[in-house]
Amino acid sequence: MTDDESVVDALVDGSAQVGIIRTASAGPGAKDLTALTDTDEVFAARNVVPLFRDGVLSDSEIRSFSVVAGELTTADLADMIGEVRGGASSGDVAARWLGEHNL
Repeated sequence: MTDDESVVDALVDGSAQVGIIRTASAGPGAKDLTALTDTDEVFAARNVVPLFRDGVLSDSEIRSFSVVAGELTTADLADMIGEVRGGASSGDVAARWLGEHNL
């Protein structure tokens, strides 16, 4: 299988019994699957890290990024990706999430 969505599809249609997905973008399709814990930490965590060019953002804007980073979960991100792939406007999805978190 070449990508995470193919892994999810194979699990859902029964052509695979176990699979590994390593991205939040496949999360919406994987909601009805059982996630196994990785107590031995075989797979290293991958985190979303906001990047910006030095000198472009003000101190206030950088603090805002820090607040969002403290609130945004992988599950939230996966849900938002699913909404956008489903046709929702990315701006509307982001605005709704910000509103739900009083940001």
